Amino acid sequence: MKREKVIEYLEKTYSGEKSRWIGSGWSSDAFEVGDKIIRIPKAKTKPYIKEAALLECLLGRLSVQIPQPHVIKEPFFYVEHKKIEGHSWNIDTYNRLSSAQQELFARDIAHFFAEVHAIPCSVVQKAIPKNGAIDRLFTLKQFQAYLGPYFSADDIALLYHWTSDTLKPRGELVLLHRDFQKGNSVVDENHRLVGVFDWANAAIDEPAWDFMSLRYSSYAQLLNLVLRFYQEETGRVIDPQRISDLAGADMLPRVQYLARFLKQGEEPPKEWMKTIRNIRKLLKKIKKREGIGTKIKFFIIKLKKVLSYLRLPPKEAMAKQ
Repeated sequence: MKREKVIEYLEKTYSGEKSRWIGSGWSSDAFEVGDKIIRIPKAKTKPYIKEAALLECLLGRLSVQIPQPHVIKEPFFYVEHKKIEGHSWNIDTYNRLSSAQQELFARDIAHFFAEVHAIPCSVVQKAIPKNGAIDRLFTLKQFQAYLGPYFSADDIALLYHWTSDTLKPRGELVLLHRDFQKGNSVVDENHRLVGVFDWANAAIDEPAWDFMSLRYSSYAQLLNLVLRFYQEETGRVIDPQRISDLAGADMLPRVQYLARFLKQGEEPPKEWMKTIRNIRKLLKKIKKREGIGTKIKFFIIKLKKVLSYLRLPPKEAMAKQ
């Protein structure tokens, strides 16, 4: 539905309250009408039903405000929740704070993660089954179909096996927000964290996932503080390299989402080409960092496949061809 039509519908439905479009993310468009926030999925609705069920489980368990969404299915699907009052923030507002204020804000983020990660998985299991990022990984055949025009067969196989290995959870599994960032949180007038929203990507996986949005170089000082305070509160040590690896590995399952927008004979969308460039950078890093170790590991994987094929009875071997 076009934005103008959505605004018209919202203003009519919500007693003439003024409505406006406030932004667009990967998976939804957001509108504001009176004191309500409306989110309309671009494709799948299931994550938003899951989000509503999850947030019901989390009521009263966190020290920051979280939405209490209502799912509306007619005349079209959308999710409504009361607006969480607060101010937006970014790295510039953070850098203008005093050292003491920066530490307080970093403690707020660390405490938020610690609270979320301490919630027993059994509390939210009905809303979020234990299916970490590894379950979102598609097959090598799909990798080849999507990335074939841009990478060699060996490079695609290397990317696939590195991603499969990296996405396997390390250590304990915890509840994750998995999309904490400036656009999904608000602060008060003293730059203290007061609200976190957009829980549609919540999952159960290893703790390092929640720190991904702070991995960029401009956030380095904030990330270091958050990791330090998180360790003080929970005893968990999060390796920055692990955060970086997960961010790289997570980029590849997103290819499947972007591939839906590829149309035969048309120019690929800018976001697609940006992702391909980022995958090229990732591939260089993998080759440089892993060096001979990766080559040996990759050779062993190929050798196992060949040996497995040779052990098959003749008819099964022919069928595999």
